[in-house]
Amino acid sequence: MKYSFTIETDKEEVIDGAMRRVKTRRELADALGAPTRSLREYASDVLQEVAQRDCNLLVDSSAEIIDALDRPESFTRYNILLVLDCFVAHHGPVVAKALYQLDDCLYDEESKIVRQEAFEVLCHFGATTETRSKTVWDYLSGALRCYHGDPEYMTMLNCLCDMLNSGKVADSVREDVVRLFLFDAEQGKGLLQKRAQQIVALAPEMLEKVKAQQAETASRAAATAAAKAADDADDDFEDFD
Repeated sequence: MKYSFTIETDKEEVIDGAMRRVKTRRELADALGAPTRSLREYASDVLQEVAQRDCNLLVDSSAEIIDALDRPESFTRYNILLVLDCFVAHHGPVVAKALYQLDDCLYDEESKIVRQEAFEVLCHFGATTETRSKTVWDYLSGALRCYHGDPEYMTMLNCLCDMLNSGKVADSVREDVVRLFLFDAEQGKGLLQKRAQQIVALAPEMLEKVKAQQAETASRAAATAAAKAADDADDDFEDFD
């Protein structure tokens, strides 16, 4: 396809054209699959600016946008994540179609900002309904375990807090969050412990439930150990007989 722009064209000019013309938006979507890295990056940068202004204009190009998450350069992937983040509020089904690609981006080997942005998109998506929160939790919990202690971890925790504060997160997810962070909240150190304490405090009813379950489990384990010790003692007396 021949494009009405090049990488030398002023971006504001192309953005203005994309806001007004379907043809320009189609060209930009097509350019996401262009053979040159520079043109893909240019198109993705323009599209994320268009999405910030009116993401509704890009819904018809969602297939090309999602596909661009597989491009080799981090800059394109990051811009496309910004576009998807704009879709979350009013075009959730589009984001749902990109979950597998978002999961891949969570473990992007080249770019920390791609990993962080993918995590943020999933948190924003999970904050919209209880069902979506359960859908994304498997992705989020895996990433939280993987990046525990890494430089991007604290940023991920901030995104998780935003999701939990939404009020639309399923109780089962809140309970799992408490289970995941309770150890750091009680045994961690420094900023990590403080953040973990803030996170578990966002689900006080689940914190109480999890602690009660842990106490019951510990009590049963102690009772089992005591019974076993008593049985062993009886066996010892039988040996004397």
